Amino acid sequence: DIPYSQYLALLSAADAMVITSLRDGMNLTSHEYVICQREKKSPLVLSEFVGTYGSFNGGALGVNPMDTRAIAQAIKDALVMSDEEKLARWNLLHRQVLTNSASSFVSSFISDIESAHAEAERH
Repeated sequence: DIPYSQYLALLSAADAMVITSLRDGMNLTSHEYVICQREKKSPLVLSEFVGTYGSFNGGALGVNPMDTRAIAQAIKDALVMSDEEKLARWNLLHRQVLTNSASSFVSSFISDIESAHAEAERH
């Protein structure tokens, strides 16, 4: 184990992040990486099987973790990616991290419940 501050420093210094889980729920490592990349905006290579992949709307380079050639290609693509593409992808990722927080989920969930309740009362 390393101290959390060192972990965050490593995320900040990375030229790319590769997460190739075969199955994962809502692991927040990718979110931590995006926030730590405010300066560098390095790419994220993410397994298509992790819970956060679908919410990142094309910001991450998606890979099947069982396809080693695809992973190798995605790592190469991440390392040679233009600054413009890095910025565009990071902006997508960052927006998702900020707008899909626990508090925004709860607010949306409560709003949906209230709407459903009001609709049920009308009928």
